[in-house]
Amino acid sequence: MNTRAAAIGVLVNVLLVGACHGQAAAELDKLLDQSLRLEAKRARLILQRAFSLIEEEVINLNVAERDKLTAKLAQAVKRLTVTPADLRTLLGDKAAWTVARQASYRRYREQWLLESPVRLLAAFNCPEGQESRLESVRPLPSP
Repeated sequence: MNTRAAAIGVLVNVLLVGACHGQAAAELDKLLDQSLRLEAKRARLILQRAFSLIEEEVINLNVAERDKLTAKLAQAVKRLTVTPADLRTLLGDKAAWTVARQASYRRYREQWLLESPVRLLAAFNCPEGQESRLESVRPLPSP
């Protein structure tokens, strides 16, 4: 009887955790959708909130959910970001970027790779004497 009660308790806990997990994924999805629809100032605040939730919840998401949310995050970042400073501000100080530069005549190109909590690749065009501009943001598949 005790083992049966313990098994039922474990099952209830698993179901509760699954329900909370589903709610968190739904909330992230809702926040990212809102950030794509609202004006830039409000969308930035919502996107920062979504990114902080992703930092907390990304470990609990399955690969398909993570890739879907990463694609929406990439769209929102592309819409709201123009310069590298914008990107740093938007995604916060906790985001660890790897930056690669390719130099050519009177310009260079930067690629910023974010590995954790989601995988994004941002490319910037940097002409000499001008401010860097975002060219693209791509979601990368989960490993």
